[in-house]
Order: sequence, then structure tokens, then C-alpha cells
Amino acid sequence: MISSLIRLPVAAKRWITIVYDMAAAGLALWIAWSLRLGEVVDMSGYAHLVVAAVLITVGTFIYMGYYRVTLSQVGTEIIRHSFNSVLLSTTGLALFIFLYRDTSLPRSVILIYGLTLFLICIGGRMVASRILREPNRSKTRIAIYGTGEAGVQLAGALQKSDDLLPFLWLDDDKQKWGSEILGMRVHSPEDFDRLVKAHDIREVMVASPGVSRTRRRELLDRFSRYPVRVHLLPMMSEAAQGRIGMDDLHEIDAEDLLERGVTERDEHLMRVNIRDKVVMVSGAGGSIGSELCRQAVRQGPRALVMVDQSEYALYRIEHDIREGGFENIIPVLGSVCDRESMEKIMRERGVETVYHAAAYKHVHLVEMNVAAGLRNNTFGTLALADAAESAGVKTFVLISTDKSVKPRGMMGASKRLAEMILQAYSDAGKTTCFCIVRFGNVLDSSGSIVPLFKQQIRDRKPLTLTHADMVRYFMTINEAVELVIQAGAMASGGEVFVLDMGEPVKIDALARKMIRLNGLQVRDESNPDGDIEIVYTGVRPGEKISEELSIEGLDATDRKKIRRSRDGFVAWSELNDFLAALDGLLSETQDEKRAVELLNTLEDMCLEER
Repeated sequence: MISSLIRLPVAAKRWITIVYDMAAAGLALWIAWSLRLGEVVDMSGYAHLVVAAVLITVGTFIYMGYYRVTLSQVGTEIIRHSFNSVLLSTTGLALFIFLYRDTSLPRSVILIYGLTLFLICIGGRMVASRILREPNRSKTRIAIYGTGEAGVQLAGALQKSDDLLPFLWLDDDKQKWGSEILGMRVHSPEDFDRLVKAHDIREVMVASPGVSRTRRRELLDRFSRYPVRVHLLPMMSEAAQGRIGMDDLHEIDAEDLLERGVTERDEHLMRVNIRDKVVMVSGAGGSIGSELCRQAVRQGPRALVMVDQSEYALYRIEHDIREGGFENIIPVLGSVCDRESMEKIMRERGVETVYHAAAYKHVHLVEMNVAAGLRNNTFGTLALADAAESAGVKTFVLISTDKSVKPRGMMGASKRLAEMILQAYSDAGKTTCFCIVRFGNVLDSSGSIVPLFKQQIRDRKPLTLTHADMVRYFMTINEAVELVIQAGAMASGGEVFVLDMGEPVKIDALARKMIRLNGLQVRDESNPDGDIEIVYTGVRPGEKISEELSIEGLDATDRKKIRRSRDGFVAWSELNDFLAALDGLLSETQDEKRAVELLNTLEDMCLEER
């Protein structure tokens, strides 16, 4: 029966409560009158007073919002609310008797009536709350950080859940500590160590969209020490535009764990190469390319040419851009290695700016497919850059990687050679402004380690790391693309811009924190009963334990998070011969081993040139 009552719609529960209060008003009047006279009063002759008491009580309670408070929220707050509602309804009944000029009712009955009605109303709610809370013992207990509007709306949504029970609040406001909101006590986050053990808290929901990133990271560090799962509301909440519910929460992302401040962008630099211009993005369906497309259309280009080899990836980004309201899109299904086709498109469409993001980027795959990696990453860049020069493109921006610095594998070497092509082109006096923007890993890009960890945690599978000491630089896709666009606008030709990636992140520590913030424990020798194991698979060919961002040092620019690298290069006359020899090895003899040996001489050539 209790379970059936809990599953009733909210409206049905309110009607049950209204009927209870109607009976309570009549009963309170009969009890008050009988107590005053010291005998049982026959109310049959005073039906008009009973009806008045019932109608005034229910009407007042509705006016005071008494029925918007659920039975699960009984606490000091509801006691105060009940007292105010009963006081107003008692005053209303006294006013009715005065206006009706009914002298049959002793005046003291009104005071006894008010006290009796209060006890019946609050007593019934407390009993009902106690009974209805019994099934909650099996629910997952939740702490909510943030007692603002978003937190209160979230708590209301959680109270309707069959599996989750909002149990207590955490808030930084000292004035709220010890008070109750929706029947839950407010505590200091500093007390979480005691609270999580005393009340068996299993999940924490951070529902304070206005909290700073620094404070959010402090909270996550604190919560990561305990076996609790953590959920977040986005930093920019839509609480003012609608109700907050459980669907607005998201799991912990690596972005939430990184100590990266908000980057202030230069709006002028964002527009320089895009506003009212025809922009081409190669690799438009990839993680970086698609974000370049999205940010480019916000700057108001005349047209957007999107190039990709993958039909599905191109379809998906075209659909997203059109859904956003931008229609002047030219989707091109093709390869950047097709020089004639690329030049034809650039000429016909009048392309003025190219963002070259097309590349094979997975280290182990390029290591196993040297020819394909070089064809796409190196000779594809050469073909596209040559086509851009012939077609009169004004600005050409190559998206590069930190793996091109002192490369150990073919992926990095192919990108370093692509960088040198653009450096040599600029040095040779080409009319197109060529530049390179180099950065490290971006969060949640396709195939990156963070989405892999998240999937492995969801599947309760071991997290696979190549080495316990592996460190990497990370930044968000949004931040990386904003800085790429700004760096491209700063170029005069031949620059290798390097984005400020912050401090390197130890992948092992990141993996452990992600496990703990999902309410799980790492299984290892010290904790054999843990949930998820971390397995070290060994460094693969072409990988480094740590990455670097520059070969010879960095110089500052006018933008805080954009620096200029002093990397050397080979003059075009010599580099052209090198590329011809490399192309011959790949095309004629298909001798990948000799091609690798030739690539290993690349940095030596740079030293000789200098």
C-alpha cells in the first residue's frame, strides 16, 4: 500500500492531503469546542461554522503554498510554514465569526482551535513522512553541493526518483550551515569526511553553476578521496530559462580536472581571416576540423568549404552547420592529396583562408602504415599548400602537433616535414601567408585517451596505460581552435606558433582520479577488492614518455597563450630534392624501411642548414 501511495501522481497526493486537512479543520473545531465546554458537543446545529472552518483553512493553505511542499520534506522549515498557514486560517475564521455575528461560539475556542489544527496538520504530516520514508532506506543517498535555485530544482527532481534520495546539502555560505531546506540540513563542505561515513553518502551532485573553476577543482579533489560518484551541472546553467533536472547533470570530464583558466579571446583576431571571406577547412569532419567549422561560421564568413575523405563525417558536420542556421556551405568529398581537384575548388569558390586539419594522427597506426601516413600528412600538405599558392589563397594555417618536436615515430616525423614545407615555402617568397600552429592533445577528440578511459570505466574494464610515468599536455577543443584562429590572424609568413598547454598531466594520476570520481576504487596490490584495475601495456613504437612543444625555445607574442617557436628548417631548393627522393622511395620501390632511414636525417639537415 505504501509503495502504491509513493507511485501516485503529485496531483493525487495533493488531493489526499487537502481531504485530510478538510477533515482536520472540522475535527479541530469539534475538539476545541468540546474542550472549552468540558463535554462532547453535538455539531449538527453548527454546520455553517464547520463549513466555514473547512473552506477558510483549505483556501488559506492553498494561498500560502502549503500544498507545494511534499511529505518527504518535513523538517523545521515545514513546521514554520505550517504555523504561518494555521495562524492565517485561524485569523480568517475569527474574522468570519465576527462578521457573521455568531455569539454561540465562545471566543477562547478560536485559540484552542488554532493550536489543535496545527498539531493535527503537522502531526499527520510527520507520521506520513516517517511511513513514506521507510522505502527510502534502500535508495542511494546523495549530497547536493549548492543551495541556490539550480540546487533546489535538482533536489525537487531527485525526490521523485525511485532509486535516489537527496539527503543533505553542502554549501560554502556559513550563514546557511545548520539550517534546513526542503527538509535537508545544510553542512559545510569541510565536514564531508565525517558526513560521508556517518550517513553512507554514495553520490555528490555539484549544482552550483556560478562557482569558479578553481573552487570546482578543489571540490573534486576533496570528493575524489572518497568512494562517491560525482556529477556536475554545466558551468553555464540554464536555470533562469527553465527547470533544472537530472538530465542536466553530466559525468566528470577530464576538462573539469585540469587546472586551466578561461582564455580571453581577441574578437578582432577571430574575425580577421574569416569575416566576409570564403574559408576552407580540410579534415572538416574530424574533432579539430569540425570545431573549426563551427567557430568559423560564428564569425560570419561569406562561404564555408568543408573537405573530408569520410562521407559520414562530412555529412555529420554539414548537417550540424545547417541546423545552426548557416546555409552557404560547400561540402567536398575528396582528398587533400588530389592537388588538381583542390586547386580547382579553391579557384572556383574564391577561397581566401585555408585551415588544414586533415591528418592521420594515431601514432601506432601511422607507425604500422608509414607510406599512408607520409602520403596524407606530408605530401597531402604539400599538395594543398601548392594548390593554395596557385589559386591565390591569402592565408594558409597548418594544424600541427607536439609530436613533431624531435619526433620518435613516423606520425611526428610526417608532421614535422609538413611544418618544414610551409616554412620553406614562406622563405622562398610565396605570396600566400603560410603558418603553423602546434599544440598537444585535445580533450575528447576521437581516439584520445580520455574517452577511452570513460568507456572502460562504464564497462568496468581495466584502464589501459602504456606506462606509469606517461605525461601529456591537454587542452579543450574549443580553446585550441580559438587560439588557432587567432594565431593564424597574427601570421606574417613562416611562423611556427605554439599554444600554451599549461602544465603536463600525468596520465596515471588522471586515470586514478577518474575512477574515484565515478564512485569506484582502484584495484591493486594494496586494495585487491577494488573495482577497476590499471594495466600497463608498455610504450608502443613511436611513442614518448613525455612530449615537448619546441625544438629550440619559444618567444612571447602579443597574445598570452600564443608563443612563437624558433625552430629551424631546410631551404626549399634542398627540401624539394629531399621530398623527391622520399616520394620516389614510396612510389617506385615502396621501400618504407629506406624511407624511414631518410626521414631520420631530417633534423641533421636542419642543423647543417643553420
